[in-house]
Amino acid sequence: MLTTCIEIFKKTDMLKQVLDTYIPADGDYLIMQYADGDFQLKEHITVKMDKKSRILNISPSEKRQIAEWDYYCKLLEMNKPIDPKKVIHSNNYLSFWIKKESLENGKLTQEVIDRYYAILANPVQKYKNAKDRQLYEHAEEKLGAVNQEALEQIKNWIKENIRQLPIEVTGKDYLKIFFLMPDTDVKGEGERYFIPNLFNKNDYNVAIGETIYGVPNNNMQMNAKKPFLEGKDRLYKVPMLQ
Repeated sequence: MLTTCIEIFKKTDMLKQVLDTYIPADGDYLIMQYADGDFQLKEHITVKMDKKSRILNISPSEKRQIAEWDYYCKLLEMNKPIDPKKVIHSNNYLSFWIKKESLENGKLTQEVIDRYYAILANPVQKYKNAKDRQLYEHAEEKLGAVNQEALEQIKNWIKENIRQLPIEVTGKDYLKIFFLMPDTDVKGEGERYFIPNLFNKNDYNVAIGETIYGVPNNNMQMNAKKPFLEGKDRLYKVPMLQ
């Protein structure tokens, strides 16, 4: 039965299915376009979902545009952040997400911003575990090195402008900024984060040929707090790899 289901999904456009059902979080979304040596506000979209009807206040075309960028820039979960203090919630240098209240309560500091971009400029420093690093190196081999010039330009813009944006920033929902630049690829930068963070815990990864298998992150946990999930009576304690 599972094999039949897999064959059906192989014939469908999985990305389209994901984006069609993707629900962006409430907040203000700023699309910044790079031109003539600076960033200009290309589009500002405010997203709000009616809690009763669960209907968004934006058009299908706006939702599609936001959903694709949002999908590639999100964290898989809050336990796998780029920013270790979890103030910045995006996963690559082409996006910058914070809760608006972080601007008011002092959590977003220059130090937090510098640390976020320092990690993105040299992601391998984040992956000290040998198996974590192996996956990141696989990602870099596929995607190439980080565009340092673009990253530096975006970092400088954020540091200079995050507290003087062309919109009013109040409330407890999200402020999400996306940057459009030549020679950059938001999908690729998202994959740079997703590939080494895809599995639940890379300690259990196994390489067979050119494929790396690991513990899935959905509905599966393998950590010291949940030893009962191990297959205690098996030679290999991990319940499953995929």
